[in-house]
Amino acid sequence: MQDSESHGLDILAVWNDVDPTHEMEYHRWYWEQHLPERLSVPGFLSAYRYQAVAGSPKFFTWYFVRDVEVLRSPRYLERLANPTEWTQRVMPWFRNMTRCACRLTVNVGRGIGGAMAAARISGIDERDRTSLISAVRKAAGQLVLVEETGVTRAQLWETDREVSAQRTPEQALRGGADRLIDCAIVLHCPSIELAQAAASRLQAAISPMLGSAVLEGLQAYALLHCLSVAG
Repeated sequence: MQDSESHGLDILAVWNDVDPTHEMEYHRWYWEQHLPERLSVPGFLSAYRYQAVAGSPKFFTWYFVRDVEVLRSPRYLERLANPTEWTQRVMPWFRNMTRCACRLTVNVGRGIGGAMAAARISGIDERDRTSLISAVRKAAGQLVLVEETGVTRAQLWETDREVSAQRTPEQALRGGADRLIDCAIVLHCPSIELAQAAASRLQAAISPMLGSAVLEGLQAYALLHCLSVAG
């Protein structure tokens, strides 16, 4: 088991819905152009796309990056400043968009699940931030240590608001600012059934500690496809 401080990875996370009349082309754009384009940027290592079993946002895409600074590097910002014609067509179809550059502060276990449970937390009171994040880190890490949970890897992604809030020409195509959260808890599992069970355990574990913060989007997701720089 590894902690993120030794693992040397961070996260770009995107949750969104899409105009259903364009969903087929949206998937094709992601697979044929967008993921390969992103992975051509130095520091992007791998990409993963999931679909919610039920509920909204329907889609969840995330990337391993070498570190969060990759997400304001000149090469990455150059891509965001010069979206392709296909990207210019697709971006207005995005709905209900949350996009966060995240620091990976808990990374216990190994592998990538064919299913996952993911929860987003927002509205953390600054007075409670240190104690709440510490408690959430502990809860996320403990879930992977209990054999019957079926959780093979637990992660906590903490949003870097300065990096996340950059306004770019690509972002402007979506209209309005992307939503930010404070953090996300991600539990990797080998099946949808185990992911749904893990979501229930996660809610029970962290709900009592939230105070005024909001737990949202606690959903099970199935893997659509993944891609790495090695192909």
